Amino acid sequence: MQFIQTSDIYNFRETVWESLIKNLMPNNMFLGMLSARMPGEEPQPADRFAAILRAGELVGAVAQTINGRPVFSAMPAEVARFALTEWLAHVGRPRTLFGPEQTIAELLPHVPAYFPKANLKIEKMMSYELQKVVMPANRPGGKLRFAEAADADLLVEWAVRFTIDCHLPESNSPSLRDDLGKKTRQSIENRKRVIWEVNGTPVSMAGAIRPAPFGDSIAWVYTPDELRGKGYASQLVAEYSQYLLDQGSPRCLLFTDASNPVSNAIYQRIGYQHACDFLLLLNLS
Repeated sequence: MQFIQTSDIYNFRETVWESLIKNLMPNNMFLGMLSARMPGEEPQPADRFAAILRAGELVGAVAQTINGRPVFSAMPAEVARFALTEWLAHVGRPRTLFGPEQTIAELLPHVPAYFPKANLKIEKMMSYELQKVVMPANRPGGKLRFAEAADADLLVEWAVRFTIDCHLPESNSPSLRDDLGKKTRQSIENRKRVIWEVNGTPVSMAGAIRPAPFGDSIAWVYTPDELRGKGYASQLVAEYSQYLLDQGSPRCLLFTDASNPVSNAIYQRIGYQHACDFLLLLNLS
């Protein structure tokens, strides 16, 4: 097998796209990462990509656009082990690994050998897709609107709480608030963040990320603790998903924490269908 490295996301995308999109759902995060970078954008210091070839055919790929966080495509067990061995030798020692459950599960027995100092934590994520919205039976008061610049401070605070509540890898970063501030304000400028508003007061938020030819991903769904249980997030996600479909998106996608039965049930009720599972390995180094 060959392990072909590059830091050029555009050439890498051309190399892997046609093969990986044939197995869309296990590769939707991977392909979405590649689609999110717009032509002309400056490369990022952490950009590292690798295509794994066998007899000239693509059999797997690894992509890193955030430092220390490589994402694996779907690939056979022996290819995954080869890919990780080569990544450690030529790119570096990651803090996390993320990919389709079947791929990452094949690596688990080898983690002690690859990462002898790991304090391993495993989180399971569920991947959903939606092509037809089922609106909630009981619509709460209020309305959807796009977030505006005046909402930025509130939405940054909500994004910080969301990141900490979900135990995302970056939740311990000293620059968390600044990083989320930039992302949130940019998403507001790009009309990718929406709010459910009741009597002029924002009560819930959601956003769209990783725009791709195969669909848009819903993320940043958050309602403050004291406002939960009123149906705001369900209605917001349902109406925003319908908006994205009406704008021509082939499907909406989202990830959930497999250990949260409430959010999983909510999304299923509005039409999201469970497609596959992913594993996130934390504290590897």
